[in-house]
Amino acid sequence: MNIDQIIEQARGHWPSILLSLGASQENLANKHRSCPFCGGKDRFRFDDKDGQGTFICNQCGAGDGFEYAARLLNLDCKTDFVKVVDTVADVLGLELSSRDGVQDNQSDKKKAGGADLKVMDKAAKAARAVALAHEIIGASQDAQDDNPYLARKQVSATANMREIDYDTLVSILGYEPKGKAGRFQPGRILLIPIELNGTLSCLEMIGGDGKKSFLAGGTISGGGFWKSQEFPSGECIGLTIVIGEGVSTTRTAEMGCDESVGVAAMMNSNLPAVASALQLLYPFAKLVILADLVKATGLPDPYAVKAARLSGGFLAVPDFGPKRPEGMTDWNDLMVVHGIDEVKRQLANAREINIASHESDIANESQFGLNSRLVRKFGDIIRHCQPFKKWFIYNGKKWQEDQSEMMMKLAKETVRGIYQESAKSDDLSRRQSLAKFALSCEKLSHLTAMITLSKSDVPILPEQFDSNQWLFNVSNGTIDLKSGKLMPHVRTDFIRKMSKVPFDKNATAPTWERFLRDVFSGDEALIRFIQKAAGYSMTGSTEEQCLFFLYGKGKNGKSTFTETLQLLFDDYAMRLSTEALLSSRHGEKDASNDIARLAGMRMVVTSEIPDDQRLNESKVKDLTGGDTITARFLYGEFFDFKPSHKLWIFGNHKPVIKGIDLGIWRRIRLIPFKVTFTDETADPKLKGNLIDELPGILKWMVDGCLLWQQEGLGLPAAIADATEEYRSEMDQIGPFIAECCVIGEGYYVKSGELFKAYQSWCRETGAREVSQTRFGAYLTDQGFISPNSPIRVDGKLSRLRYGVALHSEPYDSSVTGVTGFNGYSVDQCEIGAMEKNPGKDVTTSNTRYTQDNVVPIRPDFSSAQAHVQVVGEDAFEDGVI
Repeated sequence: MNIDQIIEQARGHWPSILLSLGASQENLANKHRSCPFCGGKDRFRFDDKDGQGTFICNQCGAGDGFEYAARLLNLDCKTDFVKVVDTVADVLGLELSSRDGVQDNQSDKKKAGGADLKVMDKAAKAARAVALAHEIIGASQDAQDDNPYLARKQVSATANMREIDYDTLVSILGYEPKGKAGRFQPGRILLIPIELNGTLSCLEMIGGDGKKSFLAGGTISGGGFWKSQEFPSGECIGLTIVIGEGVSTTRTAEMGCDESVGVAAMMNSNLPAVASALQLLYPFAKLVILADLVKATGLPDPYAVKAARLSGGFLAVPDFGPKRPEGMTDWNDLMVVHGIDEVKRQLANAREINIASHESDIANESQFGLNSRLVRKFGDIIRHCQPFKKWFIYNGKKWQEDQSEMMMKLAKETVRGIYQESAKSDDLSRRQSLAKFALSCEKLSHLTAMITLSKSDVPILPEQFDSNQWLFNVSNGTIDLKSGKLMPHVRTDFIRKMSKVPFDKNATAPTWERFLRDVFSGDEALIRFIQKAAGYSMTGSTEEQCLFFLYGKGKNGKSTFTETLQLLFDDYAMRLSTEALLSSRHGEKDASNDIARLAGMRMVVTSEIPDDQRLNESKVKDLTGGDTITARFLYGEFFDFKPSHKLWIFGNHKPVIKGIDLGIWRRIRLIPFKVTFTDETADPKLKGNLIDELPGILKWMVDGCLLWQQEGLGLPAAIADATEEYRSEMDQIGPFIAECCVIGEGYYVKSGELFKAYQSWCRETGAREVSQTRFGAYLTDQGFISPNSPIRVDGKLSRLRYGVALHSEPYDSSVTGVTGFNGYSVDQCEIGAMEKNPGKDVTTSNTRYTQDNVVPIRPDFSSAQAHVQVVGEDAFEDGVI
């Protein structure tokens, strides 16, 4: 039997065929199940339409019985189709001959192109087209960029394009293909595989001169399309899918969009079905519908408009300017005339057609009609954020909060438009009615109602603003911080912030660089860190989870440094009150405008830190981490946002940090400003000169961002040393350990006795005493462990602390020794000694020991079993405490 006959024989028998190939019975029921291929839950269904073994998975696509069989066999149904058919034939007890009817029988193929094809039913025609498509693809090669058609259209090839020699194609088809413009010319023919429901359904053949033809009997309508590449796995958040009619249009747009996949619907009438299907499969992707212009009118193709409206996508209409060249109608034509940069610019400003879909209401002389007119006229540039209870208006560069009653101005402009509508009407009664309606709409209540009703038509959530952490908006465009390149402003980036400083890739900042060398005494490693920290702060990433603390005693450049960066960051920077970072006895208010204002910020600078103030360590961890923050503006609703800011604090005093855990100290980057400038050495014109160099400083920061992505922040010696010194100053327990204890693997002490000794030391030295809980946490953090289970010593349950012990003269400041703990000097006892007192019984462990009388942590318990009992199995590991 040939392939066509096998296909026909398999119809109606797919459940048993697939069971034989390893499919499970439960997956062959017509119910939603977990997908046997991608594992997605409740996404898979085997519906076996028309007995063809069809299935669908909302995650990994759809197909027929042959596609199902190919996946079970771990084959590619496109390239291994004959193998799949052969395997299915074996299951059916049939034998596939030498592919009769597909390769050897040329006369049958000629009939398939003529009379015999007409009498075949639709399914048989489709199956035959699929079989031919598979064979043609099997005989083809990857398409190359110099393919005549692609070169003519100035687009590059993709992995999902093939090409074949004309003579080979004719030998497989059995006839010479021809398009509407006539027969193909010999040469390299471009092949475009078309899929329907996830499986190959047809093939488009394109000659070098642009003639096109589909395989007879192939299925395209109803949602068939070509895709330039495979869609990424998952929900495709952030992906742009550009959907056009033809391949050249789609490839042009794809070349003009970053992170995009091109889809060609092959016919304009197929656009609505394709767009709707992709919107269901990838609800989080951005759909851009590419409209060709109707030659006669110059208006966008109505099928493209319908596709955008049905899918809620963006409509992109090519604009050739006031004098459109004759015959130029699509995006590829636009690229040929104006270049790829113009394509990028226009695609970036594609409009959301669903916002302007109020035609049915516009004719109404009612509040709804008034609202619809406002949305149609200004819907692209207005958004209402309900959690903020605020309107935002796009000014061509950024989305700006409406603080000047601009919405009321737009409402008035809408009413003026009704008068213009009236003047243009040819119907006298309609003209009079509209004029009367416009007059009534001038009332404040009508204008206010128009604005209120529009809120639900143009909603936006807080998290939709400033969501791309790699974009930094400036006066002359938007910087892509991944590449360091400047791009056009794009309304649909929904950016609320902007620096007024223009980006100039050739700008320099010699005064700024000299200033940094003076401030940091020429420490190149420290200056490189500063550059990377400033560049990192431009991004919305918080992966470093740190704060930058600029510390120095005054007149050392801290203020000049931070003020310059704040000027440059502009909208992206804010000043945070120190109270937000310091501990307060009065708690925190539920509605903190300071915290709510952090949303979308990149650089947050505090005021001068007062002396002897304690840092709110929990708040610092929250504000320097990556976890979602919940906040609200006064009288506003609570909203969540991902932090994008970096904290920069500065002061002449160091705030008190009581925490001893790594969680707080790993976040501190203390940047020392050690040089003091006198009136004689200070430059009075410095700040003015730095303002003139802001474009150069911006370029310096962008370079720093690229360096940070390559190297990470790193930790220069100056910052590591300064931070460690700060930590030592804040340590309230370390001096006690250094003065009163010995440390090492060989020692242990009762926890209670150790804390009592600490209390005595605090009373004598005047040190501030911490709680027993914090004392224990400190010891654990330093590696002095205490098992969960107590140990019975001298008949009493006691908790022991290992790795540390008291010596007999804990207050003798004359004792000096080796460095062994947190940078402090410890006594001269041999660290880690195991046999300092081999004859001492553990029962006397509640006595104090001199330097020559220290109890080891691993005593000989064989001689003390009557005195020492372990309480809890966790206290021992292989017989050792």
